[in-house]
Amino acid sequence: MNEPEPSLRILANVAFGTGPARPARTAPRVPETPKATVKMHSIIETEVARIIEAQPEAGESVQRAFDRKEQELRALFLSLTRAESVALHSKLSYDRELATSVLARLTAERRTRVLARLAEVSSTKAGVR
Repeated sequence: MNEPEPSLRILANVAFGTGPARPARTAPRVPETPKATVKMHSIIETEVARIIEAQPEAGESVQRAFDRKEQELRALFLSLTRAESVALHSKLSYDRELATSVLARLTAERRTRVLARLAEVSSTKAGVR
């Protein structure tokens, strides 16, 4: 009844420190540095810029290209969390007058419509209607 379990029976009569010597390390151990994290905001902003700056597809009219881009932006906005959409709306609203803004390529009407859809998505996710 006092016998060790079968898996531990192998080590029952072993004295500690009697095994082979441990090999020495050839190089000092350097702790792993955490991998650089990419900010989600920069990924989202890059995706918005990619959609807006995309060239029209072959045979696609300019009007159709902008309509397609608006649909792609809406789909992107729907995939965001509420916090991400609020942060993106804040950034795009603040930067929309700057020449470096991705929204600067859009007409004022389209720019307003894109921001309104983003605000609509964020308020829908918050439960405000």
